[in-house]
Amino acid sequence: MFIRKFDTLVDAHFCRQFTEFNSFSFLQCHQCLDAIYSIPEAMATFNRKNSQIIIRLSALGDILLAVPVANKLIERDLHPVWVIGGKFSKIAPYLPGEFYVLNNGKNLLKIAKKLKSLKSEMVHELQGKLSSRFLAAIIGSPTSFFQKRSMTENLKAFFGLGPLRDSHPDPVWKRYLKAASLPFDDPDPSLKIPETLFKQGEHLFRELAGENSCQTVLLHPSASKPGKIFPPLALEKIAGKLDRPLALIGDKADSMVLKNCVDLRGRVPLELLPIILKLSAGLITTDSGPMHLARAVGTKFAAFFFQTDPSLGFSPIPGKNHLVFSRNLQCKPCSLHGQRIQCPEKTWDCRKLEWDKIANELSSFFGSIYGGT
Repeated sequence: MFIRKFDTLVDAHFCRQFTEFNSFSFLQCHQCLDAIYSIPEAMATFNRKNSQIIIRLSALGDILLAVPVANKLIERDLHPVWVIGGKFSKIAPYLPGEFYVLNNGKNLLKIAKKLKSLKSEMVHELQGKLSSRFLAAIIGSPTSFFQKRSMTENLKAFFGLGPLRDSHPDPVWKRYLKAASLPFDDPDPSLKIPETLFKQGEHLFRELAGENSCQTVLLHPSASKPGKIFPPLALEKIAGKLDRPLALIGDKADSMVLKNCVDLRGRVPLELLPIILKLSAGLITTDSGPMHLARAVGTKFAAFFFQTDPSLGFSPIPGKNHLVFSRNLQCKPCSLHGQRIQCPEKTWDCRKLEWDKIANELSSFFGSIYGGT
C-alpha cells in the first residue's frame, strides 16, 4: 500500500515536471514514435477533422465530471472521442461521443496509433498521470492539460497532515472546462441512454424490485474507502422515515440489514446501474461514483460527505434536484478520498449529523409513494 501511494504521489509530480521542464524530451519521444507509427492515410479508421480527444482514465466520478466537456464540444459541432480506463469500460456506451478503452497501459501504443490517425484538432488531457501525458504526446495534436494539486498539497495528503485545503477554489468539473478553454456557464452532465441498455435495465429493475420499482428510493451506504461509509444508525433513522420502497445498492452485500428494504447489492451490473438510477425515485448516497451518476441521468439524490468535503472540488455538478450534507469542521477534510480508517481527532464528528432532522428533510424531499413531492 505504501509503495502504491508513493507511486501515485511521485507520478503526479513527475508528470508536471516532465511537461513543464522537459518538453524537449516529449518532442523527441513524439518524433521517434511518429516514425514507428506513421500509416497511410487510407488505413486510418476515420479521419474527423473536427474531433477532439478527452483523456480521463479514472475514476468513475472523475469521468462523469468531465462529461460537460464532451457536451460543450458537441454544442460547437465538434466530435468528442474519449479514452477511459478498462475498469470503467462498462460505462463507456453512455458517454457522449466515441470511446477507446485503455487496459492498464497494455494496449497504450495500439490505442495511440488509432488516435493519432484521427488527426484530431485538440487533445484534452484531464487525467494528469504519466501514462496519460505520454499518450497525449504520442497523439501529437495540440494539447490542453489539467493541472492537479501542487506538490505541497500532495505531500500533505501523503503524510496525513490535515486538514487539507485545495489551492484551486473551483470545483473539478469547472476546472476541466477551463482547461479545455470552454465556457463553464450552464454545465450539462447528461449521459446518452442507449435503447438496448434501457430495456435491459428496465426489465432487471422490475424483476429485482417488483412492480413498484419506479417508486423505489435507492440507498448506497458503502464506498471503496472506509471514511465514506454510511453510519448504520443514520441509515436506520432515514429508512424509518421514508414513505417509499427502499433498496440497497453497491458492489457486494455485507452484514448490514435494513427492515423492509430489498438488497440489490452485487446484483446490478455497472453497465445497467445508470438505467436503474434513472428509473428509481431517487438515491441516498455517500460521496461516491453513484452520486455523480445520479446527477448525470437526472435522478433526485441526497449526498453525504463525511471524511471528505465538497471544498476539495468533488461536489456534484450544480442542479435543482439534489441535496448535499457535510459538517463544517476545522478538521475537515482529513483525507483526499476518505481513506482514513481511524479518526485523527478520535471523535468521528464528521459523522455526527442531526440525523432525526435530516430524516424528516429527506422524507419531504423524496415525497410519499401515495403523493407529494
